Amino acid sequence: METIGAGHKNKLFMGGTGPSMEAMLIEIEAEKTDLVLIDWRREIEAEISCTITDKLARNGVTVYAADQTTIPKVIQEMKQIGKMLNQSQTADNASERLARALQKAQEILNVGGPKKVFWEIQVNEGDDGNPQYSTIVPQSLEQNILSEAGGSNIAANEKPFVPGQVRVQDDFIRSADPPYILINEYEALNNRNYTPVLERIAWKNIKAVRDNRILSLPPSFGFPGTLHQDILLLANFLNQEIN
Repeated sequence: METIGAGHKNKLFMGGTGPSMEAMLIEIEAEKTDLVLIDWRREIEAEISCTITDKLARNGVTVYAADQTTIPKVIQEMKQIGKMLNQSQTADNASERLARALQKAQEILNVGGPKKVFWEIQVNEGDDGNPQYSTIVPQSLEQNILSEAGGSNIAANEKPFVPGQVRVQDDFIRSADPPYILINEYEALNNRNYTPVLERIAWKNIKAVRDNRILSLPPSFGFPGTLHQDILLLANFLNQEIN
């Protein structure tokens, strides 16, 4: 909720690889923190978020866990957080902007049902030396954005390999033959082991590659402050006229 809290002093705590709970509590006390906001974006994170919230609350910290699993929920959370930060007008403006973008995205959708999409978020080398591709998980904000924009992830029914990632093999993607491909944070993936989509020889017959319907998403994609732009970016990409 970067836009809503822009006028407040804030510090980002990263879960998992970040500071321990004890270190967080020490810093929260030293900074005289008034409120801790916890954002969780996948249902798989709900239990972790509740555990952190409970520990902080039991130590006298005022904490609020914001549900960001769908765009409608983000709209609601913007308003709630705006009230908590005495920024109701700013929050209302942001939530209304996002609601208008969501409605406009729905108006863009063309006939023919959801478009098949492969959304690549990471590439790893498997034990056999072959690439393994990671995509978005079900019940996530990314999945909801894709759905609202008129898309359907080819791996929507696959189980997560780790929290936040579904892993699929090369042959799974080629068999699905998606007409659209999304690349998450393309620049970050462009390392010595990364082969750009159009240079993957085995993928030359995938419809998205043949038609060059590949979209590199901006690094800020999916942040609350850019969601109104992000959903329209996807809706326009997935619903362009096909000659």
